Amino acid sequence: MPSLNNRPDDLLDIWSRGYYSDGIDRVYGDLALVAARLYGDTAEYFSNQSLIIQNNDERRSINTKLSNMHCSKTFVCEAWLVDEIEGVPIMSTIPKSLLLDKVRPDITIELKVGMPIILTKDCTHIRPGEEMVYMKKGSRLVVVDVDEWVVIARGISPGKIGRTFNIGRTMLHCDNISDKDNAYLRHQFPVVIGYANAEGCWDKVAEFRGGSRICPA
Repeated sequence: MPSLNNRPDDLLDIWSRGYYSDGIDRVYGDLALVAARLYGDTAEYFSNQSLIIQNNDERRSINTKLSNMHCSKTFVCEAWLVDEIEGVPIMSTIPKSLLLDKVRPDITIELKVGMPIILTKDCTHIRPGEEMVYMKKGSRLVVVDVDEWVVIARGISPGKIGRTFNIGRTMLHCDNISDKDNAYLRHQFPVVIGYANAEGCWDKVAEFRGGSRICPA
């Protein structure tokens, strides 16, 4: 199975359908028009019909457009600084060229109730009296609530549909949209907005369970 960075995150997700974007403005415009006519709420439509895009710039662009259309209250999640680890100073800024290419959370994440999100890191979830639940990187969820310490989200991936999970902050490298060359070690929620899926270079579209899927060449 290809990694998160080399495949759509909903490859086996029958909950949604993906659409290949070979020109983000054209595809966005076409689908937004159809969604508005058929569903009346474009943002709600895209919460249930994921887009598959070609690169990180397209992912960020379409996620921003659709996030702005979402009418719920915005929760601004600012990453916390990491000064040292067990008393040892650490390098909080590092060139991206020294890191594996991957989808990273932003230093500032703006989340809204009802917004789809994608996990960027394997996580565990446990509540008193419940067994520990493992959430795999690439899992898709919908935001239920947000506070300073936790994102509460409802699962929409196969096997997790309808279940509620608490996603806490973790230490990871984050992106800063004003600095494309460096990554920043911070305490942040390991999520990215999930209207558009993780980027990848894809040459053809395959039909899978009635939904459009992207397959590597």
